[in-house]
Amino acid sequence: VSLVSCNTEATGLVEIPQSIKISGANYKVVAIENNAFKNCVSMTKVIISENIRKIGHLIFINCPSLTAIDWRAINCPLEGSPYGDWMVCSQSAYCPDYDSDHTNAFIYNITEFTFGDKVEHLPNHLCVHLRWDLVNHLPASLKSMGSRPLPVGYAGDTLYCNATEPPAIEYFKFTDDEMSP
Repeated sequence: VSLVSCNTEATGLVEIPQSIKISGANYKVVAIENNAFKNCVSMTKVIISENIRKIGHLIFINCPSLTAIDWRAINCPLEGSPYGDWMVCSQSAYCPDYDSDHTNAFIYNITEFTFGDKVEHLPNHLCVHLRWDLVNHLPASLKSMGSRPLPVGYAGDTLYCNATEPPAIEYFKFTDDEMSP
């Protein structure tokens, strides 16, 4: 089951359920579609549940009150959402250097980003547009990381990883289409 849209009147905390019941049967919620939370202007925090395996583009567009994300997805590759554009809240949330491909974007309104204790994989570009100080503690359950899943740090910054083994790092692979001008 995919989350297609959210009630735009939603306020405060919005938690994506692990599953929903339809006609007496339980179905896992495994995807969040493009623009799913568009115009949820009063939502302040969202919990991305453990079962999420796919997240579309610009799911938080025009969510200016969103300040906190709790990422509990155990293994979500973010395949359909390059360069971290899944979490874009609004163009006004970016620094003045905003560019159309989002590669120089920086999201200021997110002030809290946490990981659940079962997260095993951090996908490509997961937190690339966040401030470094928001993402400096990685879960003990972490086994692998995609290409550039964390914000760019600065000399002297510390990243704490509680995993017993260092996580494997997967390097980004470009397709022919991505390499062409």
